[in-house]
Amino acid sequence: RQMCIRDRLNRSRALSMAAIHADVFTLRGLLEEPPRPNTPINIDDAMRAACAGAHSDVLNTLLDVSSEITTFDKNVLVRVACASGFAHGVRRLMECGADVWSVDASRMSCMHLAVQAGRRSQPEAERQVCAATTVALLLETRAAIHRPNASKLKHTLLVRRNAEAQTPLQLAIALQRRRVAILLLKHGAQITRQDVAIALRFVNGSSKQSLFFLSLLMECGAAPDVFQLRQLTPSVRTV
Repeated sequence: RQMCIRDRLNRSRALSMAAIHADVFTLRGLLEEPPRPNTPINIDDAMRAACAGAHSDVLNTLLDVSSEITTFDKNVLVRVACASGFAHGVRRLMECGADVWSVDASRMSCMHLAVQAGRRSQPEAERQVCAATTVALLLETRAAIHRPNASKLKHTLLVRRNAEAQTPLQLAIALQRRRVAILLLKHGAQITRQDVAIALRFVNGSSKQSLFFLSLLMECGAAPDVFQLRQLTPSVRTV
């Protein structure tokens, strides 16, 4: 807080620091100060920090005043929120008109980012919950309520590939995220031969965890061919 007070001459930087530390009291104090002539306030960095750190109160405060201060890139921010598994932030930004069907320079869509979501400070179990919650939000029909051809756009979220030619389902299997894979299949993700190949790749390494994905795909209609099954070790093939 003291660092923010000393840095009041650069209010944009002070806002960013307050957002990083989730200091809503200091943030509101900075926002309530009268604007200085020829010194526009940029809250983009503060909003990015709020989304990356999943600070709900900070984001809510910034969004409440954003229209009075400056414009911000909603599409970039919603991808940051997806990457951190910040479902509340994703929902708020969608309400502000963020486009969850856009992709970044590396062809990562919001769905890809949500599948692999998580913050470094979180244990893996908590990351998986955040990822599943964010993916479920993106798959909700009301996420596309203001867009025409909502069902077609939802299909696009499921089949779009990243720079490594992975669909969200293939990424979920590669990261061994069970709840996410179940959600994607429940909402119509198509199973390809490559999905089965990815599942089989992990089976021989850690059979208990990875057999889940192979069983899940087979329950949804996947049929590994003879060549793929020959890649399994005898013990796993028996299971």
